[in-house]
Amino acid sequence: MSATLQKEKRLFPYPCGKPRDIVYTNGVWSVEEGAFQETLFIEVPDGKIVSEPLDIIYQIDGIHAAPWVHIVVGRGSSLFIREKVVALAPSSISLACTVSIGEGGSLSHAFLEPFSKGVESTVSFRAFVERNASLSCISATALPISRKTCSIFLEGESSSADLKALSLAGKDREHENCVTIEHRGEKSSSSQLFKGVVAGFSSVESSVNVRAQGSKSHQLSRFLVVDDRAKTSNKPYLNVFTDDVEATHGATTGQLESEAIWYLKSRGLSEKEARSLCIRGFCKEIIELFQDKDALEKDLEEMLYVY
Repeated sequence: MSATLQKEKRLFPYPCGKPRDIVYTNGVWSVEEGAFQETLFIEVPDGKIVSEPLDIIYQIDGIHAAPWVHIVVGRGSSLFIREKVVALAPSSISLACTVSIGEGGSLSHAFLEPFSKGVESTVSFRAFVERNASLSCISATALPISRKTCSIFLEGESSSADLKALSLAGKDREHENCVTIEHRGEKSSSSQLFKGVVAGFSSVESSVNVRAQGSKSHQLSRFLVVDDRAKTSNKPYLNVFTDDVEATHGATTGQLESEAIWYLKSRGLSEKEARSLCIRGFCKEIIELFQDKDALEKDLEEMLYVY
């Protein structure tokens, strides 16, 4: 463990191989052993496979919260973390998360922000991925205001990162996403898929900097506009500083296809049912990745009720 981590409080929520739920409530982390203020450290020792997911729940009740989470996954270790924001009253949360994944390790990370009135979220996520290690992230938000900054550094040879995100930006909602991926290790690989259903405002800015030979990078962002007053911003950047690279990027913004709506109506569906079915199909690819998908489906249902 680094000297920096040794100076801070540490929490090992799985000493017997069974992770425990960790709850953050108004500035205090709680778990069976006790409570910690603001900062949470999670370490998986080398060679440890944590078979069950670890749930982190942020319960915010009418205040500004600023939790910090530091995750260290050892060499050859594996961990699955699920994070969820639960706001009990209009609140704001500024979450910072740093991740280090050792050689041959893997981290699966799911982050969910169901709709809650009057809640503003700002998230900063930084990850360092070593040789033959992998990071897999899925995220979804339906909050009124959500801002996310994600920086991933593929440090080692054959390191990899896979990112998937969904924005349900209903009327008067503002969602901003900024992603930077640095390919520093040879034969490193990254993939990104961002989808947004937009009636308010949603943006994604993705920069991939490829500096290592044999790297692979794929970017795709898609916005589905469901209101004439919706606004989107879709900016993929691909910066290649070497010659042996496989890279693609794409960005689309559009409305529902009139032909698809017409076809479904010809099969007996109403206009609203046809639109709902098409929007659900657009979101399904990411929603199905969440084990706790009921909240997302409820948020989508309420959004579709309007449109």
